[in-house]
Amino acid sequence: MGNVVLEDDVPEPFEIVRVSSESPHSVEGQRVRISIGALDKGPAGLATIDVALPENLSPGVSIRNVARLAAEDQTIAEAADLVVVRSAQAGRIACALRAQVYARPGTPLRYAVRYKNGTGNNTLTVSLPEVGFAPSGFVPVPSLTAANVLEYAQLARTAGMVRVDGNVAPDVADGTVLYAWAAIKDDAGNANICEHRSEVRTKERLALFLKGPAKWRRSSTYTAVARYSGALPNNELTVVLPDGVEVIATQPAATRQEGNVLKFQFLQVPAGLVKLKLRATALLNPGGQVVLYATVTDESGFVATSTTTATLLP
Repeated sequence: MGNVVLEDDVPEPFEIVRVSSESPHSVEGQRVRISIGALDKGPAGLATIDVALPENLSPGVSIRNVARLAAEDQTIAEAADLVVVRSAQAGRIACALRAQVYARPGTPLRYAVRYKNGTGNNTLTVSLPEVGFAPSGFVPVPSLTAANVLEYAQLARTAGMVRVDGNVAPDVADGTVLYAWAAIKDDAGNANICEHRSEVRTKERLALFLKGPAKWRRSSTYTAVARYSGALPNNELTVVLPDGVEVIATQPAATRQEGNVLKFQFLQVPAGLVKLKLRATALLNPGGQVVLYATVTDESGFVATSTTTATLLP
């Protein structure tokens, strides 16, 4: 769908301070018009309209703002938001810094900083990771940039958001922690700090799924299967059996068995399965639970675990 525009007729009490968008935009009076162009499947876009309220506006007044997506003068979608004016007394200012918990080299990474409960003239300082991250886009554009530190002055009153897009360096080492922090303060003396850590992972994470029958009977034999994926060489799968369950056979053969613990080493990579033929002995109590536990690890240091539980019938 082409020639799509986003229109917002900002209500009269609001005074438009700034419009931030990656798309071309214009302001005519209280109307903000953003030209999106073709609307295709893909990542969502973001437009920010910073506004101010007159100081003499009475608390309790409700203001409804409506924005719409349109193409060729036909409305595609519409969204509305209701704002209730509060007193000018500031609450405790708060901020939250969000990004992916895990990141891969050479892939996009987005930081989003949200703040609320501010007054006027909010100042936000954002410190991006010193190494391993290269910023490429800012919404809105910072007032000041110094190396990896950004400063945003006179942000929207009460609450708002800042976004920083970029990419993880392609040569960053596995396990590197990308540390970022943000500090928000207002002219009422309120301040707060938030932080975020993203861990760089160059290898696929391990996965493990242990499955067996949901119901067992004493003196009967059953098969449990442990499926793993994402494994690297030098791996080890450990299966822990409860008392009263004995091993008849395994495929492949266990590397070693120590009591109720079976260990399988140097399994096929990156994925495979281990079958266990088991027997429930008379030592198990009818009505109880039979719990099998498994864990797998490899040379990357990652660990995956799984359990399966069965009920022992009379």
